[in-house]
Amino acid sequence: MKFLYVEDIAINAKVLELYVKSIWHIPLSVAPSAEAGIERIKHEKYDLIFMDINLPGMNGVDAVRHIKKTLGQESLPIVMVSADATPKTMEQAYKAGAADYIVKPVKIEILKEKVENLVT
Repeated sequence: MKFLYVEDIAINAKVLELYVKSIWHIPLSVAPSAEAGIERIKHEKYDLIFMDINLPGMNGVDAVRHIKKTLGQESLPIVMVSADATPKTMEQAYKAGAADYIVKPVKIEILKEKVENLVT
């Protein structure tokens, strides 16, 4: 399995990286912006993307829309990871094509359950 986390805050990326390593024993690739994440997706195959919403430049919801429509990655599961748990934001994420939504701070058992429902 190969996962990418699009996250601009290093400590958030580090926490998820440690969780992924402890659960699945794989490294987690990290991109600091939506644009950097999109570039990686163009050149590498991932099994799942974790996407923050509040990013510098393009936001995570627009990035999901771009990945799904412009890059033609409709079947690539994207899990939003955000502190923004408002119904409006969550609805926008799902409408853009997000497969699931995890509210920060991330709980390891929720991460494990949601990811395993998508990739196994």
